[in-house]
Amino acid sequence: MTVTDREIVEVEKMLLPSGAHFSDEAKSIIRCWESKEILACPGSGKTTILLAKLKLLADRLPLEDGRGICVLSHTNVAINELKDKLKEESDKLLSYPSFIGTIQSFVDRFVAFPYLKKYTDKPISVVDEDTYVKLLWEEIHINHTTLQRNIQFRFEQSKNQYDDIIQYLKKFYIDKQGLKIVGTKKLFAGPESKSFKSFAISKHNLLKTDGIITYNDAYKYAFKALSLYDGDLNKLISSRFKYVFVDEYQDCSEIQREILDKLFACPDTVFQKIGDVDQAIYGNPFQDEKDWKIKSGTLTIENSNRYGQEIADLLTKLRPSSAKIVASRGNIGIKPTLIVFDDATINKVIPTFIDEININGLAHSKGVYKAVGMIKNSTGLKIADYWNHYVSDKISITTDAYPAFVNLICLELSHGRLFAAERYLRKLLCRICHYLGIKTQDGKEYGMSTIKRRIDEKHADEYRELMLGLSRLESFDYDHVDERIRRSISIMLSNSPFDKLPKSFLEGAKVNEPDSGGENIYRHMDSGISVSFDTVHGVKGETHDATLYLETETQRASDLFRTLSLLINNQKEKEGIYKRSSRCVYVGFSRPKHLLCIAIRIRTYEKYRNIFEGCKIVNISDSSDANA
Repeated sequence: MTVTDREIVEVEKMLLPSGAHFSDEAKSIIRCWESKEILACPGSGKTTILLAKLKLLADRLPLEDGRGICVLSHTNVAINELKDKLKEESDKLLSYPSFIGTIQSFVDRFVAFPYLKKYTDKPISVVDEDTYVKLLWEEIHINHTTLQRNIQFRFEQSKNQYDDIIQYLKKFYIDKQGLKIVGTKKLFAGPESKSFKSFAISKHNLLKTDGIITYNDAYKYAFKALSLYDGDLNKLISSRFKYVFVDEYQDCSEIQREILDKLFACPDTVFQKIGDVDQAIYGNPFQDEKDWKIKSGTLTIENSNRYGQEIADLLTKLRPSSAKIVASRGNIGIKPTLIVFDDATINKVIPTFIDEININGLAHSKGVYKAVGMIKNSTGLKIADYWNHYVSDKISITTDAYPAFVNLICLELSHGRLFAAERYLRKLLCRICHYLGIKTQDGKEYGMSTIKRRIDEKHADEYRELMLGLSRLESFDYDHVDERIRRSISIMLSNSPFDKLPKSFLEGAKVNEPDSGGENIYRHMDSGISVSFDTVHGVKGETHDATLYLETETQRASDLFRTLSLLINNQKEKEGIYKRSSRCVYVGFSRPKHLLCIAIRIRTYEKYRNIFEGCKIVNISDSSDANA
């Protein structure tokens, strides 16, 4: 496909500020219409380049062979940005045979879901790993008490390694040898053991009875489908899509890369992978995965349009290749700033960040200011330690009391997870039946599957009305949800069931109430500046006027401590938690256009102060050892 100079000028007018032009590197990529890997540093404008290519393709739709264009990314935020900026062109790209969406939605729709029809007739719900493991633990807790006790016992023996039992259970996996735990060589249970079978049955029940799988499970089922129908699926997909673009390709897991490479392997399909290996932070946090291996002939962009050379120089130090990042804006006169604190002054970090925003003249009504960290929940230093109103959405499922169940239902409803709220409601019904002595026809306690059968057989209309009513509530506060649940359960079980329940069950503490605001925004009344709190993963792809990177820790060391130790010892290729930490630091440091502040504990700063030569140091610690 040939792109004329006039077309380049037109997309520049559409996508770039007045008078701005694409660099020669960018133009080369825009004109490239063969399968390629494209590497771009943070702030290089790769999304704008992709938009330019899509605009040029949209102008040529429908294609001569009747095929379409496929654009994949990891998040809906990225997809929505593409749609918004393409405006009327997006209508063409959203129409058959083209597809714009997340990798997950593509694999689900075209591969995994059709394949899963052989296992269940329920609508499939794909949930995050934390949600899935909580649901799995409930299933085990209710229906497989021997396995539950075994897991609890083993967790107690090693709980100093994990924040809670959910984090422990996330490391369980099944292979041909049996039930295993990531990071240990010894089997948890052999394939013929009762524990292994109970674990497998619990996972199967979540799929068969509720249609629930994890995001990773969806890829595993897709991979199975490809193994069975490889040639046919490849031909089918390639016959529909002529051009395929995957944004942020570095964040693809190994199995995602294998699936995409298989699906788009047709020589007649143009498959372009766009990303930056150094920004790969979306892999499994508990397992090391193989990185995207770059092939020869890669196209690269090493110029950044986002930040000044002061930040670019600091980012260059963090790159394993040490390849220099060149800031198109040059030096802008704002140095990266270290806010050195200790335990006694950690509450002054955010006000100091706001002071720096003001000092550098960056305070304005539409300014974007964010404080980000790698770890939100931890037994060590975490985001909430900097501001005690930060809500991480961490919930407990161990409190066996009526108010706890209602609060969990409120929380799931407030996040739009009706399927999860429904599971907590069923678990609540199981507990109520237990206390009332209501059992199945064969005299057994109700479990998640058997209570569902009772609902379907005896209370289908009342239960459907309850779920519909909960979903339509204007406010998911405790009192409104409680009133709906009590009214419906009283109808379903009759004879005033709540009058017969133990007081200890009905009056347990109202824990885990959902945050009323849920915004995680620190508002400074004097200056009018608002600082949003988030994780590094949550701000991936964003651009801020000023970013505050918060030192956090897990497994007895902080992300900054690990990252800086690699720089000192010239071990930037080290695997495991060191690599994950340094990449999070790299991504977090590369978000701001103007001001980068780094909240660093004094003991970390004292050990690695030489790395920050050329940075501004603001010492707010009570110690006199740090140099201001």
